[in-house]
Amino acid sequence: MGLTTFVQLFNDAAQNLFDRRDIRLCYDKLIHANGVCYTDIGKITEDSPYTGYFTKGSEGLVFARFSVAGIKRGDRRALGLAGKVYPTPSVS
Repeated sequence: MGLTTFVQLFNDAAQNLFDRRDIRLCYDKLIHANGVCYTDIGKITEDSPYTGYFTKGSEGLVFARFSVAGIKRGDRRALGLAGKVYPTPSVS
């Protein structure tokens, strides 16, 4: 990421923190504040047909983000989920 992109990303993030409007016409946001982040310890407690991390007894740190799309009034909304599992229950 170049310096110009970083500065633009920083400015957009700051603007999203202080601007409480839901819709800003003619403005393409780099940061969308309509989401929630989640962390937990994931434990595989049941037998499964999968191998590797998804075998019974595996445990790991889960980071996930839930967000919505289609925030204009009258539009249908879509739920998005993205996540990553780290094969350790420790943050460090």
